[in-house]
Amino acid sequence: PTTHPAVLAQLLVHTPSVQDILPNLKWCQSTYAGVDPLFKTPASGGLTLPLPFTLTRFAGVFGPPIAEWCIAQIIAHERRFDLMRRDQERQEWVGSKEVLEYRYLSDLTISILGCGDIGLCIARAAKAFGMKTVGYSTTPKPNEPALDESVTDLTAALQAGDYVVSVLPSTAGTRNLLTLEKFQVANSTNGG
Repeated sequence: PTTHPAVLAQLLVHTPSVQDILPNLKWCQSTYAGVDPLFKTPASGGLTLPLPFTLTRFAGVFGPPIAEWCIAQIIAHERRFDLMRRDQERQEWVGSKEVLEYRYLSDLTISILGCGDIGLCIARAAKAFGMKTVGYSTTPKPNEPALDESVTDLTAALQAGDYVVSVLPSTAGTRNLLTLEKFQVANSTNGG
């Protein structure tokens, strides 16, 4: 029988013994940037190691839409689109003080935690708007044109940014990396 991709994804996540259901499966392409969502505890379903088939991730395509979303959220926050919507609903077209006063993106710094494909795509989009870009990674990227500054110190990255975007991979070294205490350092420097 033919198994559709959505059905296969559900089988991988929710079936502890996918190899029993699909004994001839040789290769599976994940629709995620990583494969972590497919691995869960055996009791809750999902994949366990070792795998009897090759599992690959879907990479190289998520940068542009995530970069667009990040820039859109920054613009929406800076321009107070929420208040503009409120004024429109009230039919008050004069604009509140909060709507009329805003910062230009070119006056802002974005700190990007994770300088892989997605992070660098966000940096290029931010630079297109004149934003200063600070990239955090464990390996310095001194010659990366999308970054104005490359840092390996998380505190420095958090302190530098008016906005902080984390696109760090899910690893043992990154889980629980961003704590309330770390964000309090960011808040005290550039206002959050």
